[in-house]
Amino acid sequence: MKTIAVFLATIAFSIVASLAADEIDYAKVNPATITKAIGRLLDDPLSEDADGYSALIVNFAEASPDITISLSIKLLPWLENEDLPEKALLLTSAYVAGNVRRQIELGGAKDSPAAGVVSALKMYRKLRETNSLPEIAILERWGKLTPEEIVKESGFKEKKESGGGADQPVTAPESKP
Repeated sequence: MKTIAVFLATIAFSIVASLAADEIDYAKVNPATITKAIGRLLDDPLSEDADGYSALIVNFAEASPDITISLSIKLLPWLENEDLPEKALLLTSAYVAGNVRRQIELGGAKDSPAAGVVSALKMYRKLRETNSLPEIAILERWGKLTPEEIVKESGFKEKKESGGGADQPVTAPESKP
């Protein structure tokens, strides 16, 4: 039994080492490439390439010093519902994508939760049209509000430049290069 555990650990280490050798420096990906990936993800979230676009965008957001995103359960309420299908993670990717796109447009790292909400709602509508997601009451209500009203209603508090208290972050969706 111990031999099998050592063997499996060795295989796992080999896989991790080979992946590290092929690792991409996401911080150096051209913002124009990210913007194209965002457009393609939001236009066709059910394409076979959607997971790849999502991973590229989320990894770029995590790696880039020019991007700042505070994730809060207050703006990502679908994450609290464990009964939603896996496609609901696309809502989080869309939130990140909209936030990233706005920061690229503005040329700086300024969290843009309203832009993230707009993209998450766009994704929600597309997924609902194809019956890929059940109705989510809070998103139905948010669809009747402006993005700024949504951020205000959620009670989300943006992180202050001085390092003041932002809402507790949540974990971004798992992404694979």
